[in-house]
Amino acid sequence: MNLQHIDLFSSPFSFTVGNSSSRQTKKGTIKGAILSTIVFIFAIGYFSYLYYQFVNNQIDPNYKSQSVITEERIDIDLSSDLLGFRFEYDTNQDIQNLQASQNQTYLVFYAYFYYINGTFETQTQLKIIQCTNPQLAGFYCLDFSPVQNYTLTLSTKENYQSQVFIYTYGCLDLDFNKNSIPNNCANQTEINNIVNGENAGFRFKLFTSQFNTQTKQIQVNYRNDFVYALGNCISYTTFKTQKQITSVKQGFFIQDQSNYSSPIAYEKENQLWDREYSISNINQSGYGMLELIMNEIVEQVEIQYPTIPSILALVNSTISLLMILGYIGRRFSQNKIKNDLFLMLLQNVFQQKYLQILKCNQLLEQNMDYCQELAQQQQQKQSQQNQIQQQEQQNQIILSQSKFKNDESVVFQEQLDESLSQNKQIIFPYIEFRNKQILDQQNKYQEQKPKNKNQHATELSSSKQMDELSQEFIFQQNASLDKKITKNLDFSFLSQNHQMKNSFFQQKLVQDQSNYKLIKSLADEIYKNNIIKKEFCKKQEVQNTNIILNQNGKQYSNNFQQLKKSLNYEFSEKLQSILFRFRFFDKKKYLSSKGLDYQQKIIIEKQLSKDLNIFEFYKDILFLKKAVMILLSSEQLAVMKIIGCSSNFLEKSQTLINKDNFLKNKGSLNYFEEQYNIFESENLQFEKIEQFIKRCQQNTSLTEIDKRLLSSICI
Repeated sequence: MNLQHIDLFSSPFSFTVGNSSSRQTKKGTIKGAILSTIVFIFAIGYFSYLYYQFVNNQIDPNYKSQSVITEERIDIDLSSDLLGFRFEYDTNQDIQNLQASQNQTYLVFYAYFYYINGTFETQTQLKIIQCTNPQLAGFYCLDFSPVQNYTLTLSTKENYQSQVFIYTYGCLDLDFNKNSIPNNCANQTEINNIVNGENAGFRFKLFTSQFNTQTKQIQVNYRNDFVYALGNCISYTTFKTQKQITSVKQGFFIQDQSNYSSPIAYEKENQLWDREYSISNINQSGYGMLELIMNEIVEQVEIQYPTIPSILALVNSTISLLMILGYIGRRFSQNKIKNDLFLMLLQNVFQQKYLQILKCNQLLEQNMDYCQELAQQQQQKQSQQNQIQQQEQQNQIILSQSKFKNDESVVFQEQLDESLSQNKQIIFPYIEFRNKQILDQQNKYQEQKPKNKNQHATELSSSKQMDELSQEFIFQQNASLDKKITKNLDFSFLSQNHQMKNSFFQQKLVQDQSNYKLIKSLADEIYKNNIIKKEFCKKQEVQNTNIILNQNGKQYSNNFQQLKKSLNYEFSEKLQSILFRFRFFDKKKYLSSKGLDYQQKIIIEKQLSKDLNIFEFYKDILFLKKAVMILLSSEQLAVMKIIGCSSNFLEKSQTLINKDNFLKNKGSLNYFEEQYNIFESENLQFEKIEQFIKRCQQNTSLTEIDKRLLSSICI
C-alpha cells in the first residue's frame, strides 16, 4: 500500500497563468478584483456586526424546551424565601399591623413540614418569621432550619413525598393543631368582620427563578396569588410546584455547560370547606389552609449560545450568497484567458493581421489613417485577382482555339485521304497548302507574344505552352507528310497507267523535300529561339525575384521593428481593451472598424478552440513524435535521450543575455546550448531574425529551407 495516497494535504499539480515570474495558478482580472473587494468588504462588515452582537449578547441563542412527566425523584431545596404569605383585611393592609396597633389578636398562623415515606409520616412544626428578602418585604416566611436535611420532594415510583402546610386560625379556634388561645383575642364578631371584609384574603408570593438569556444570569421572581376568605368557610389551597431544569452552554470556542434547577410554575387548586361541618366532623377549624407540594411535571430547557465558528458560519453563508457575483467574476476571468490566447495566436501565427490591427487602431505611428489604406489595399488586391481571372479565361480561350484548329486539320486530313483514294494527283498541292498553313500558324503565334513588360510575368506560362504546342504541331505535320509521300510514291509505282506522270511526281517530290528542309530549318530556328527565350525568362525571373526580395526585405525589416516594439504587455492590454470591449449592438461593424473582420475572428476562435482541445493537443504531440522518429535515424533518435546542457551552462546562462556576451561565450557552448539559449532569450531571437532578413536582402547562399522560411514570413 502506498502511504502517499492517504496524504490529506497533497497538492494537485497546476500550471501558472501569466508572465514567467508569476506564481498564480488562477487567472485574475481587474473587474474580478473589484468584485472580490466588494465581497470582502461586505464579509468583514457583516462579521464585525455579528461579532458586536455576540459580545453584547444580542444574538438569540438556540433555545429548546420540553415538559416531561416523570416518576423519578424530583427535589427542590427548602429555603426561607421559598414562600411568603400574609392575611390582608383590606387592600394591601396586613393583619399583623392592625393587631399590633390595637393590641388585639384576630388571626393566628401555624406552619408544619410533613414527610411521607410509604406508610411512615413525620411532622415538624416550623417557625413563622419576618422575611428578610427585600422582594418579600411585609410578608412572613418559614424557618426551615429544623428540616435542613430535607427537600420538597416527590417520587411516585418510590412512593414518598414531602409537604408544607400553613394553617390560618381565628384567635378563639381550637382543633388538633391549635390547642391554646392567646390572652388578647378579639371577640368572634370582630374576627368575623375582619375575615368577611370586602377585600380580605390571603396573599401569597411563590419563589421562581429562571435563566435569563439576555443577561446570562439566573433571574429570581415571585409568583403572586390571592385567595379570598369567608367567615363560614375554610379555604383549602394547594400549590403544585413545577420544577425547571436548565442546561446552558456558552463559550467563544469551547463551550462550558452549566445546569440550573428551580421552581418555575405553580399549579393552583382551591377548595372551600364548610367551617361548621369541618369543626364538628373532622376537628378542623380555622379560615384557611395552604398546601405546598411538588408537581410530577418537569420542564427541561436547553440553551446554547453561538460561538465564534458559528458566527463565521453565518458569515460564510453570507459570502456564499455574495458569491453569486463570483459567476460574473469567473466569466470575466474566462474571457480574459480566452482573449489572451486569442492575442497570442495573433502574435505568433497571424503576425501580419496583428500589425494591421495595431496600425489601424493607431497603436503604431502612421502618417495617415491606416484603416483607409488597408481598405484601399484590399480593393487593389481584389482588382488584381479579377485581372488574373480574366487573363486565365483568355488563355483558356486561346488553348481551346488551338485545339479547335487541330481538330479542323484532322477533319481535313480525313477528307484528303478519301480524295487520294480517288485521285492521287492532288497530293502535292495539298502538301504545299499544308506547308503554307503551318508557316501562317507559326507566324501567328509569333505575333501573339506579349509586348508589355508588365504583362510578361503573368503571360509567361501561357506563351511557353503555346510555343511548345506549335513546335509539337510542326513535327507531327512533318512526320505525317513523310508518311504520305512514301505511301503515294509506292502507290504511283504500282500504277502502270501513270508512268508518264512519274517524272512530274518526282520533280514535285524534290521540290516538296526542299520545302520540307526549309520548314525544318525554320522549326529548328524557332526551337533555338524558344530555348534562348526560356533562359532570358529565367534570368528575368531571378532579377524580379531579387527586386521582390529587396523590397520585401525592407518591408520585413520595417514590420519586424514594429512587431518587436508591439510584443509587450502594454500593447496587449491596450489591444484587448479595444477589440474586446463590451457592446450590445453592432459588434460586427465595430470589429470591422478596428481592423478585424468578424469572419476572421470566428476563424481564429475556431482554431483556438481546436488547439485547446486535449485530444487535438495529444494528437499533435503524437504527430511530432512520429515526425522525429521518421526524420532521425535509429542512432540519432537514441542520442536524443542524452542531449542536454552541461553544468557550466548553468553558470553562464545568466550572462548570455545580449549579443556580445553570447558571441563571446559561443565557442564554449555546444550546439544544443546555443540553440537553447537563443530559444530562451527574446533579444537574441530578434537579433537572429534581423540577420536572416539582411542575408535574404543580399540574396547570398539561400538554401531551400531559407526560401521556405522567407516565403512563410507574414509581417
